[in-house]
Amino acid sequence: MSDFHNNFYQARVHRAKYEFDLAEEFCAKALEFDPQHVGALSLFGDIKAIQGHHPKAREAFIAAAKIEPENTVLLLNLATALKGMGDFDAARDLLEKAIAIDRSFAPAYYTLAGIVRFKAADPLIADFERLKKKVYGNSVYRCVACFALGKIYNDIGEWDLAFENYAEGNQRRRTRYDGAHTRNSLEAVKRFFTADLIRAREQFGNPSSKPVFIVGMPRSGSSLIEDILSRSNDVDGLGEPQYIEDLFYSAYKEISAPDKSVNLEQVLGDAEFSSLGDRYLKIAQEVAPGAKRLIDKNLFNHASIGFIRLVFPNASIIHATRDPIDSCVSCFFQNFTGGHDYSFDLGDIGRQYAAYDDIMKYWDNIFGPEIFSAPYEHMIADKDAAIADLFAHIKMPTPGEETLTKPANRAIPTASAWQARQPIYTTSVKRWKNYEKHLSPLFDALEQSGFHYTDT
Repeated sequence: MSDFHNNFYQARVHRAKYEFDLAEEFCAKALEFDPQHVGALSLFGDIKAIQGHHPKAREAFIAAAKIEPENTVLLLNLATALKGMGDFDAARDLLEKAIAIDRSFAPAYYTLAGIVRFKAADPLIADFERLKKKVYGNSVYRCVACFALGKIYNDIGEWDLAFENYAEGNQRRRTRYDGAHTRNSLEAVKRFFTADLIRAREQFGNPSSKPVFIVGMPRSGSSLIEDILSRSNDVDGLGEPQYIEDLFYSAYKEISAPDKSVNLEQVLGDAEFSSLGDRYLKIAQEVAPGAKRLIDKNLFNHASIGFIRLVFPNASIIHATRDPIDSCVSCFFQNFTGGHDYSFDLGDIGRQYAAYDDIMKYWDNIFGPEIFSAPYEHMIADKDAAIADLFAHIKMPTPGEETLTKPANRAIPTASAWQARQPIYTTSVKRWKNYEKHLSPLFDALEQSGFHYTDT
């Protein structure tokens, strides 16, 4: 096997294992041997996009697209990178080019639907309907077309048609979600990270106040919070890294079994908490050198707040909240790429929400106002006050109006890349009421899981 092929093979293996740093290292070596290899350029761009480095991803995809300008997958990848960077016009041009090359290329239609606010008379709607019929035999493309049409019909107020399409898209994506396993895992976390343990040992953590952790359910305004904070020249976003998740599970994998009782000293010595923080900061500051605050928006960190407080007792933690039904329905309407197996069934979403709410109440009882609650509805009702509160919590001055209103110069590598950069609309509040007649499975699952919703 040649040096190029050996490194390219290793890069793909590590990418498949979600070992992105190693994948990047091997892919870079492969490109040293063959800098014009389209597959390696595309893989490098994919890795950088996942890491949240969209400018680097853009460079790689541009280089690949110059070699194969009619390659629709490369055009889609480049458009996705541009979307993450906020260049929606350029992204739309590339997506329309990809569609012109292949009228059945559903992923380009889906991505296009996500960066356009449709009106009832838009001629593109008929194109999307034709696509849905054309790809009937292709389950993946049919699913993508359904999610796209769901978004379109939601835009134009055709609520029943929107829900019909979202429901079919989710049915085609649905996989097995083990709600009991989620509950058991979080109960194990609660047994391990007691208030007494945390208060006795948080003195050993890294004293840095640089990290800012945003936690919560998806589709609850977290990307909007990150976008606002990152407009300060002293604040930078890391996207949704797995740094804490990796540290947490490598150190505490023993607690995943509910029947185990593990002493902290058996797993990790007190002196090591600060060094874990050093490791986190070293990686994070390579992504955002010079920043005084580093935003980690991996929402799954809600399970790791006890661990975070032991590693970074002075870190800021922001809990992005939203009306529970709005949050759940918005998850159902989002075609997540991975990590959200619960999101394809309303009942599963209800069970996941109840488990998340339970662990957050546990942390709130321990930490109180140290976890700052940031309701999406407050951002809608009084944006200026909400922004001031956010900067006060991270102990940074609120930037001037010019800084807050200028176009963001960073990438948003999440499903919210377009929404976070749009004006804030009150129509996003209580949106679930447009779909209320379809939501019985959600309400039933929430109630059966011990979460009692009150419509306020």
